Amino acid sequence: MKKFLFFLIFPVLIFSEIKIDIEMPDKFFEIKNYVKNGGFETKGIWKEYGLKTVDGQRVNEIIGEYTQDDKYSGNFSYKIKGKRGVDAGISQGISFSEPLEGGYLYLSYRVKIKGITDEGGVPGPSIQVTYTDNESKYMPYISLQKGTYNWDEIKWMYEVPKPIKSLTLYLTYYNQEGECYYDDVVLSFIKKGKIKYKIDGEGIKRVKLYSDDGLISDSGEIKELNKYEGEVEILPVKNYYIEVEDVKGNRYVKTIPEIKREEKKGEVNISYIPQEKILKGGEKDYIFRIKKEEGRKYILHLKARLHSEKIAGHTNALEINLNGEMIKVERLIERGKNFTMASGKTYDVGTSNFRVYYSPFFVIPPEDNPYFPVDIPENDPYTYKFDITDILKDGENKIIIKHHAGVENPLIIKDLKVIEK
Repeated sequence: MKKFLFFLIFPVLIFSEIKIDIEMPDKFFEIKNYVKNGGFETKGIWKEYGLKTVDGQRVNEIIGEYTQDDKYSGNFSYKIKGKRGVDAGISQGISFSEPLEGGYLYLSYRVKIKGITDEGGVPGPSIQVTYTDNESKYMPYISLQKGTYNWDEIKWMYEVPKPIKSLTLYLTYYNQEGECYYDDVVLSFIKKGKIKYKIDGEGIKRVKLYSDDGLISDSGEIKELNKYEGEVEILPVKNYYIEVEDVKGNRYVKTIPEIKREEKKGEVNISYIPQEKILKGGEKDYIFRIKKEEGRKYILHLKARLHSEKIAGHTNALEINLNGEMIKVERLIERGKNFTMASGKTYDVGTSNFRVYYSPFFVIPPEDNPYFPVDIPENDPYTYKFDITDILKDGENKIIIKHHAGVENPLIIKDLKVIEK
């Protein structure tokens, strides 16, 4: 059964006749969670363990608990109090009535970690699958980078090579210091689905389709049209959006699935999805509107990183242009023009091409990691804030974000917004 959705879009608050129709499989974004008690709201179901070696034997010492001390949602999370020499965690076995094949294993969860060290075990989940041919193996690339997390949402996906009949999910914190909390755990099996989109309106000039992974398709500049159609296969756990430009320069954007982000007072979100990927040498521009008030300051806020498998230094990669003016370091606030790492090395943040850390997540390195920034507020090397009061316009504004480094690692942008003070 197909579901037909109709949207009339006014993203830049001007009158238009452009409409976007989207056809997709019914209930496509509803995914099944095979994990029981993934929010830890009741005790039980999960198997708790904490293994250490005593006189050559492995014995149990439970150092985890269901807790109300800190949680992402609901009333409880699961907390593991780190202890060197103890491999602690929880596990849950899952069997499937029908083998899983022809799709992807998908895991998402919220995690908070503090006080972790660069030495000791690697934190994060682990999945051991058993295929229908009885081969058993652990899934790759699922562990976390060591560092400080603050209820970050972590997503992992793996294409299934052959049918799976069962698996065991582990949430671990091995041989470590500090504390680790887990909440809102979802494990599912997903498949791609085809969507079709139809655009109607006067003066359609260009149509682009984006996802979390960056630009998917670009029509290029086309003759003035009143109709445009396309189709694409998508996954139900990623964010997508269609961006339409008309001959007058107006933009119309629709997210798939529809994102209803809560606007905080004094803040204007600029990006259309939570985070965006910009490939080497690429750029992304946004048009947004704001009601500017006399006597107020306006701050451009964003997080930026170069995606990599591990924390591995930094390079100048981020360039920002607002209303035709290059953002320069003189506009930087709440952090210095230079910073020092735990290794003792000092670097400048750049003048108009700003320094960006290589990292798999927006994770702050442990204090004993040589890349730990010792003199940045909250030791957060990813966040940049600029005073843009004098170049921000009352009404329509255009911002361009460029990946200006000569490296293949994509530039990841998050929390792009304007804050009024």
